[in-house]
Amino acid sequence: MAIERGFGGLFTEALSRMSVRLISSTVVIVAHHFNPSIINQLWLTRREVLGPDDFQPDCVFTDVIVNVEAREFALFVTPDQLQFAPRGDSARQRDLVTSTLGKVVESLPHTPYVAAGLNFAWHLQPERTDVKQLSRVLF
Repeated sequence: MAIERGFGGLFTEALSRMSVRLISSTVVIVAHHFNPSIINQLWLTRREVLGPDDFQPDCVFTDVIVNVEAREFALFVTPDQLQFAPRGDSARQRDLVTSTLGKVVESLPHTPYVAAGLNFAWHLQPERTDVKQLSRVLF
């Protein structure tokens, strides 16, 4: 009987009948106080986070908010948090988190970090399954 397998088993079985695609991922780092005013084009270039020609036109640099748009990622910094959104396939996203975001975090050793979180958006599409039936199984 399906109920005897438990919720995990039902979910795994339902998931195995779906196409699964990663849409996006974001890393959020919370600190007691980031200093967005130091994160500017020169700072990012000197730390080899980005090359001088990698900045897209939509970048914003102020004392309280930094929004960096690059071809391979977006970086948003406020006094409370840093958000890093890599672009590309999942392997490239993983590489960008460890290399690019790693450089930013290592360059701010005196920042009192509080927490880090990973957020993922997935697209799940049932293959040859009645959505109404699948919803009853999962929910």
